[in-house]
Amino acid sequence: FNNKKCRIYAVFGVSQTPRNSSGRKEKNIMTYENIVNKVQKQAIKCNVAPIDHHIAVQFNILGEGEGAFYVEIAAGRILVQPYEYYDRDAVVYVDAETLFDVFAGTISISDVTSNGRLVVQGNYDATINLLEALVDQTQEDK
Repeated sequence: FNNKKCRIYAVFGVSQTPRNSSGRKEKNIMTYENIVNKVQKQAIKCNVAPIDHHIAVQFNILGEGEGAFYVEIAAGRILVQPYEYYDRDAVVYVDAETLFDVFAGTISISDVTSNGRLVVQGNYDATINLLEALVDQTQEDK
C-alpha cells in the first residue's frame, strides 16, 4: 500500500494505539456516533423529574463529528436519538468539545451562549432547562 492515509491499527485482533508518522499517539477522533453515544450516557445520569413539560431540542454539531441529533424530555424521561427533530422547541449550534465542556461543568452555559460558542434558535428558556438537566450533577456539588 502506497497510500499514506492508510494505516493498520490492529494486527491479528490485537488493538494498538494509532500513531502518526513521527511515532506519537494520535488525538482521538470524535465521530458523530461517539458524540451521540456520549450524550446518551450523560442523559442516563440526569434527573429530569422536576421538568414537568415537554422539551425537544435538536443539536447540530459543527466541525469534528458533524451531524444532528435530538434530546427530548417528556413525562419525566429523557431520550437522545441520532435524528433531526422537526417539531422541536429549538435548534442548538455547537461544536462537540464545547458541548462536553458544558456537560462537565468546566464552562458555564451563560459563558458559551454569551460568547457565541453555543447558539440557540428557538425557545431559549426550554433549551437552558434541558442543558441544565444535562450538566454533570457531580460537578454542581463541588
